[in-house]
Amino acid sequence: MKNVLAIRGIGLSMAIAGSIACSSATAPKGEEVGQAAATITQVPPDVQCVRITVAGTTTVTRSFDVGTAQSSVLTLTGLPIGTDTFVGDALPVPCGAAGSTRPTWVSQPVVAAVSADAAVNVTLVLLQPANGQGNVAVDFGGGGGSGLPHVAGCDGSGCTCTTGFANCDATLTNGCEVDVSSDSSNCGACGVHCAVGACQNGSCPPTQETLSLDSSNLDGHSFSCGNGFFCGTGDIGFHWQDTAATTVAPTSLQITFAHGIDCAGALTSSVILNGTVVTSYTLPGFDCTCNPFSVPETITLSGAALASYVPGGTNALSIQNPSPGTCEGFNALNGSTYATLVVNF
Repeated sequence: MKNVLAIRGIGLSMAIAGSIACSSATAPKGEEVGQAAATITQVPPDVQCVRITVAGTTTVTRSFDVGTAQSSVLTLTGLPIGTDTFVGDALPVPCGAAGSTRPTWVSQPVVAAVSADAAVNVTLVLLQPANGQGNVAVDFGGGGGSGLPHVAGCDGSGCTCTTGFANCDATLTNGCEVDVSSDSSNCGACGVHCAVGACQNGSCPPTQETLSLDSSNLDGHSFSCGNGFFCGTGDIGFHWQDTAATTVAPTSLQITFAHGIDCAGALTSSVILNGTVVTSYTLPGFDCTCNPFSVPETITLSGAALASYVPGGTNALSIQNPSPGTCEGFNALNGSTYATLVVNF
C-alpha cells in the first residue's frame, strides 16, 4: 500500500497570489512574477526537506527545511506568469545536505495557469513508493507542456521526455536529466553501461568477448570414451560465465566445437540457449568404436536467438540428443579446450 504525505490533509496546497514587483531578486527586469503560499501539516518523521519546482518561461526551485510533526507555511516567490508546471518532492536529510540524495516522497507534475490578476489553487500529492524510488502513478487530469528540462509534455499518467533524454533518477523536479544519446552509463536507455568506449547516438561501441571452454564447462557428460572424448546419453553442452562489463545484449555469438553421435548417421537436433530452443543443428555421426570426432563445427546465433542471453551472468548452451540413450559427445579441440566462444556486443 502506498503512503501519502499529509500536506493540508491529503496534499500540498499552493495558492498562487498574483504578481509581485519586478524587483524580485529571482525575476528578470520588467518581467511579472507570481508568488505562492504552501501550507504543510503533520510532516512525516522521514522528511526533513521539501522541494518545490515551478517551471514556465523560467524555472525556479525552492527548498524548505521542515520539522517532524510540525506545521509549516512555505512562501514561494519569483514564479513565472503563464502556464507553469508544479512538481514537489521530499528528502530524509536537511536541504543543505541533499546532494544526490534520492527523494523518499515524490509527486507527479501539475500544470496550472498563473496570472497576475487571479489566484489559482494547485494541489500536489506526494507519494512514498514501497521501495523508496520509481515511478508514481497519480491522476491529476489536465495536460499541456511542462517547462521542465527536456520534458516534452505531461498529463495525468506522467511526463514524456524529449527524444534522446530520459528521467533516470526517477526525480521529476529536474526533468529528464540524462542525455541517453551520449551517456556511457545510460546509453540508449537508463542503466545501459558501455563496456568500452563512449556512447554515440544511443549505441555503445562494438565489444568482442572470446572465451575458451574446458572440461569443467561441460554439461551432461557422464563418462569418458577415452582419448579426451567425453560422452553422455542425454542432452549435452556447455555453461560459462560471461565476463563482458556491459548490460548491452549481444549482437552475435559463435561457438566452435568437435561433436558427434555414436553409431548413427547425421541427425538434426535442437540447440537450446538458457532453456530456450534457438535454432536447429545437424549432428555429424561417428563409428561405433567411439573414436574421437575431431572435425570442428560452428553454431552462430544472432538477433532474437540471443534474447535469453545474460550479459555478465551465467549462460548455458546445449544440444538436444535426437536419439536418447545413444552416446553423444565432444572431443577436445586443442589441448584442454573443448570449445571456443566469441560473443560480439
